[in-house]
Amino acid sequence: MAPFLTHLVIGERVWAALVGQVSNLPSGQVTNLSNTRQVSGLPVGQVSNLPGGQVTNLSNYGTFLFGCLAPDVDKFCDGLEQGTTHFLPKDRQRAPLRRHTRYFLDHQTDFLRAPFADLTPGEQTFVRGYLCHIATDEVTGRLGRTLQQRLAAGGAPLPNVDALLTAIDPRLWAKAADPEAVLSALAVASIPADTWTFAPHGCLTAMYRIVLPQVQEGGGLEPYLRMVRRHWYWLRHGRVSDAQDDPDLEADLTAHRRHVEADLPRAERLLSEIDLGDLVEQAVQHSLQVIEALDGGYHSRVPGTLRDKYRESNRL
Repeated sequence: MAPFLTHLVIGERVWAALVGQVSNLPSGQVTNLSNTRQVSGLPVGQVSNLPGGQVTNLSNYGTFLFGCLAPDVDKFCDGLEQGTTHFLPKDRQRAPLRRHTRYFLDHQTDFLRAPFADLTPGEQTFVRGYLCHIATDEVTGRLGRTLQQRLAAGGAPLPNVDALLTAIDPRLWAKAADPEAVLSALAVASIPADTWTFAPHGCLTAMYRIVLPQVQEGGGLEPYLRMVRRHWYWLRHGRVSDAQDDPDLEADLTAHRRHVEADLPRAERLLSEIDLGDLVEQAVQHSLQVIEALDGGYHSRVPGTLRDKYRESNRL
């Protein structure tokens, strides 16, 4: 499916960098967040306004975090393809041409209901989170190709992808600076309607209801399988439910469990050889570069900024 908790951990750090070193909690207290830095001129060390005048609060944080999950809405919407939700340009041989984020920055009006600068503050926050997911996928995709080549050299295939994602989520969730704040924010997230021209609001809402319990349970095999049941129930019956009243679905879920369980030990061993902290840092830095390119105007070159570094690293 997707490493939803992994995307949230990276989103937590990106959000902290965007708004400074503090975040409002439901109790009204202020908590320090780690791994912060100054981006796009946002002041560090105080509650600050995002570009567009949006003041940091729990609901805004939740909207950003749901944006970090939303690109996988294609899996929850019949007829919606990953190539659309992940900005994947392809040639006639269907080979990727360039980075997905670069393609989006060059073709924003093909995907957004209006130019980014004309969106509402809430929509802009949602889009920033969405791009955080896409940027992270670019980093993890490179890692996946490296691992695949390394294993292939030894005559071994990659473990089942769902086993890998099920194994990585709890490991990275343990690195969250304030998981309770993440959960509290997601619980009050708003989902802007029609921001993306391709993503029906009903599919996004269903995705939220299907994925949120898995996040609240902290990931792992059983929460993942319960999420899959809700997901398949939605696709087969058009409503979100934990009901176990579909014998065919339950039989398919049992078979899926066997496939994932068979590869979990190998997935765990492979992940133990990876510096996940470095992976998170790379994803955070790349996400910040992409977001600054978006906020600052991708075609306005300013030497020495993260935006400029992003442009240099994405030359065709």
